[in-house]
Amino acid sequence: MIKKKTIFIISGGRTGTKFFARLFQKVLPDCVSCHEPDTLYLRSFSLEHYLFVFRHFGFFSSGFGKLFGKRGMRSLSNHNVTGTRARKDIVNSLRRQREDFVNSFPQEFYVESNNQLYGLVDIIPEVFSNYRIICIVRDGKDWVRSRMNHKIWFSRTDIMNLFGKRLNPHMFSHGQQKFQKTWNRMSRFEKICWSWVQINRFQIEMARKDKNATVVRFEDIFKAKDRYKNLEKLLEFATSMDNRPILGSWRGILEKRINVSKKEGGFPGYKHWSDEQKRQFHDICGSLMQELGYK
Repeated sequence: MIKKKTIFIISGGRTGTKFFARLFQKVLPDCVSCHEPDTLYLRSFSLEHYLFVFRHFGFFSSGFGKLFGKRGMRSLSNHNVTGTRARKDIVNSLRRQREDFVNSFPQEFYVESNNQLYGLVDIIPEVFSNYRIICIVRDGKDWVRSRMNHKIWFSRTDIMNLFGKRLNPHMFSHGQQKFQKTWNRMSRFEKICWSWVQINRFQIEMARKDKNATVVRFEDIFKAKDRYKNLEKLLEFATSMDNRPILGSWRGILEKRINVSKKEGGFPGYKHWSDEQKRQFHDICGSLMQELGYK
């Protein structure tokens, strides 16, 4: 077991995970905070980051190993969600891929903000002994719009999808017969709607079974009138393993994030979707939207 005090911020992406990584680095004493530490960003190349990844995770594990589904958190998440790999193997693989890295830092706290961990919420307790998990969910209408504008998932340039490593219904042995039959005919919009449901439903169900995990709505942190009170509760939960005081200046920190999120353009907001898109969205996402309190 990895004994270091560890905080995970997990989501389906497009939920401010980079913001949370920076937040904990700022407000939590004796902490190292990483955002997707083993991910190579093709669209925003940084030599310093690439060298960091290669040094800690190796060239093969962070490159071709991920591409072919042999390494990486996304691969483990997909295997766990679809039940296509033995649980014991997933536990051991997560331990191997994180133990030396986490313990290489002298700080008391390790924080990882990583959307690729979405399918490991129930695996983390078998690897980390002193942890907290924060699962961030976002209104499906806004998440789908953000994913469409990001122009990666299920696009012609989506390398993970081209290699068959993006989560899809054909990875499941059961429960996805309806979408298995129609997947190849579905639009990119429909596939992203499906992804929002699968990613969030799994992490929510697993988090509800764990007293050390909690589910937080994106809007309650970044858009609600009492967002600073909600943020304080989140920070208190994350550090409740030893009642560590929250330090640093974080009042006002949410305002910049809100302004940035308003810049997303290209694919329109819900009210400008076609009737067909609205129908498709509600057919796929409606049940979970209602469960989460979204209209």
